[in-house]
Amino acid sequence: MRKRAATGTRSTVAIIIVIIIAAGIGYYLTLLQPPQIPHPLGGWGDCLLCHQLGQPGVGEQGGLGLPDSHEGLESDVCTECHKPGY
Repeated sequence: MRKRAATGTRSTVAIIIVIIIAAGIGYYLTLLQPPQIPHPLGGWGDCLLCHQLGQPGVGEQGGLGLPDSHEGLESDVCTECHKPGY
């Protein structure tokens, strides 16, 4: 009977380890997500009227800047990556 207890304990530990790893991966995946759009989109169809390269606050809440990697992108592609978060 001791073998069963040891096997059950090993299974429980293995499950806990898998859960911890999965939670860690999920957490880091959320860090890799593009920033959400913190305002309504209605009537604001051209993102580039407010957001431009060289402006401050790249990737920050309320920032108007765009990272250099966005150079040449048009407003119609913004919501392919950035989703409303309000």
